[in-house]
Amino acid sequence: MDTKAYIKGLRQLADFYEQHPTLRFPSSDSVTVYGYVTKEDAITVASVLGHCEKVFDKDAFYLIKDLGELKLRFYFNREEVCERKVIGTKLVPEYIYPAHIEDIVEWECHPLLEAK
Repeated sequence: MDTKAYIKGLRQLADFYEQHPTLRFPSSDSVTVYGYVTKEDAITVASVLGHCEKVFDKDAFYLIKDLGELKLRFYFNREEVCERKVIGTKLVPEYIYPAHIEDIVEWECHPLLEAK
């Protein structure tokens, strides 16, 4: 689907719900966009979004643009756009899995992508 067709579909969806306000709408309060994979992609998206929320977790991070009641979330694989640096190790005691050594990791990202 191209950009124009997607935009047209969004407008039709908005018009539909405006005409039928008693119908339930999708339960998510956000739209997540996948498919951006490089550091350059992430920098471009961050530049276009301007002020946005940056949320990091273990394997991924999101750039989130607040659109009032909805949020537009762009997903990125952290290993693809940031540099993983092992700064030490720790012993994880046996619990469900046998005891093992685990890396202690920090991530270095482009300044546009760093958490503030």
